[in-house]
Amino acid sequence: MATPYVTIGDVAEVLPGFAVKGRVEHQLDGCCQLIQGRHLTPGEPYRYRPQDRLLIDPRRAIERYLVEPGDVLLASRGTANYAVQIADVPPRTIAPATFYILRHRKDLLCSCLPAYLAWALEQPRTQTQIGQIRTSTATPIVQRDDLNAVRIPLPPLAQQQRIAALAELMQRERALLRRLETATHRKHQAIGSALYAGPLREASKDKAP
Repeated sequence: MATPYVTIGDVAEVLPGFAVKGRVEHQLDGCCQLIQGRHLTPGEPYRYRPQDRLLIDPRRAIERYLVEPGDVLLASRGTANYAVQIADVPPRTIAPATFYILRHRKDLLCSCLPAYLAWALEQPRTQTQIGQIRTSTATPIVQRDDLNAVRIPLPPLAQQQRIAALAELMQRERALLRRLETATHRKHQAIGSALYAGPLREASKDKAP
């Protein structure tokens, strides 16, 4: 049996991000945590970290921009329209206008796992569709109505779970490889520093009276 296709609008409510006016700076008395692109790693679930703390005081209603675990953020501007599943955030966390918030539709008759939706949005054929609907302005933008019409395959829930589990293993593998690369780079630097430090010490001794 062929896998059915659905539109993004069939499985998720596409909500706008919060338009922040002016320069964003951390406010000690801020009431809302703001997610920024620098906090996110494309293709990997986002879990809040203390170093991501960025409080702002919007001074207007923010309820429609609140982000919840299980939401999926999609970069709506530029040519890198990556998707990130929200795994864990503090209460009153909001996303900026550079992202759409994709939330599971409560009236959905079929199930679409957030982890699977994030994976599907990252797939080359989905990204090709998104590329085709981007506006051709100086800063390309994906319009919300056009995003609603993007089509993705929706396999049975069990298969979605297997795909999501495999994607998580791949994410862990990438994280381990990054850590290994960093450790190897530091080791090479340490070896180089030690080798160069030896001759320098000897030269200093030779020059000493």
